[in-house]
Amino acid sequence: MKEAMANSAAQQGQVPPPEQMMLFMTVMYGALGAVAMLVGAVHVFAGLQNYRFRRRVFGTVALGMGMLSVFTCYCAPTGIALAIYGMIVYLNGPVVSAFDMAKQGYSGDAVLATFNRYRYEESKQD
Repeated sequence: MKEAMANSAAQQGQVPPPEQMMLFMTVMYGALGAVAMLVGAVHVFAGLQNYRFRRRVFGTVALGMGMLSVFTCYCAPTGIALAIYGMIVYLNGPVVSAFDMAKQGYSGDAVLATFNRYRYEESKQD
């Protein structure tokens, strides 16, 4: 990398200090990697909590934090798509009701049984 930078700078007539550039790149990639790891850990924790219908607001905060992955460039399309779709789901009426049921003390199985489409269709036929 140092050789490529030196050749590129020499062709342009400028010679940047390679030690400073290497330090800058190391710090920048390290910081972006740390942010991506933090966001990933928050997503995993929020997913585990949401699996049991808990902490819906924390899930929306995790989606918002996922937008920080835009700065890594590679994760930008996935982060944006996940944030948009996740907000649509989290703000959906039945989803809000499901999280409210869990907050009232219902188990996850009871919440799933309440919102099961097949059970709803069976009850309509009776």
